[in-house]
Amino acid sequence: MILFKSQELKAQFDNEITSTLRNLLYALAGFLKYTFGLDLEITSMVRYDAPVLIHWYKRAADISTQNFTPEQIQKTKDWINNNFLYGDIHHDSCIFEKAGEVVNGTTSTGDHLHVQTIK
Repeated sequence: MILFKSQELKAQFDNEITSTLRNLLYALAGFLKYTFGLDLEITSMVRYDAPVLIHWYKRAADISTQNFTPEQIQKTKDWINNNFLYGDIHHDSCIFEKAGEVVNGTTSTGDHLHVQTIK
């Protein structure tokens, strides 16, 4: 099941993000439910506050890891990166970002998996 932190995120999922990202998120939701019995919770997608971020291009989503163990985070990250290529083999489709970490000038407010697609 896919959960959304807000109705705005649900609307973005249905109407704004790329079909490639949407398909990755559907696949990820199935993986999480089948493998760990967990739901996928989306906490961020389209963001217009920083045009340099991939969120601005509607090709990224942040997934809460609040209910994940460290092993589940690693297995999920590995599964995404082994099954969804981002451009070339040297760039990951999924990275783990810790609360308080600064990435591209933005401070993470909570631990999460950042997933991204090339188109």
